[in-house]
Amino acid sequence: EREQIQAVEAEVLQAIRGEGPKGRRRLEDAVHAAKAVGVPPDRLQAGIARLQELDDHERRCATLSGSIRRALPVLPKEPWRLPGLLDAARSLQPWPPDLQRLVYQANESVRQTMASQQQRQ
Repeated sequence: EREQIQAVEAEVLQAIRGEGPKGRRRLEDAVHAAKAVGVPPDRLQAGIARLQELDDHERRCATLSGSIRRALPVLPKEPWRLPGLLDAARSLQPWPPDLQRLVYQANESVRQTMASQQQRQ
């Protein structure tokens, strides 16, 4: 039993380093398994804290995605909004695919607006 607890604790410590959806799922599974075999809560703190960090990151990314979605229709007329959104996005890397796509769309929208304005001049 002691070896099983040590193995599960080691898996939690390894899973903390993971990133992305697969890494998150591995960490969730490791924490769940650790709780099931009776790993003391104080030894799970790092794994639980990392899950909270991932939750916070996902929440902030979702909030920023909503902000970019709302800004996309007005970016051609108000391109000065983009730098603030991009500054916020930089601090959130790595980005989930949805946010990555929206950042690309916003950049392209402003780039196309700037290109069309230069052609008019």
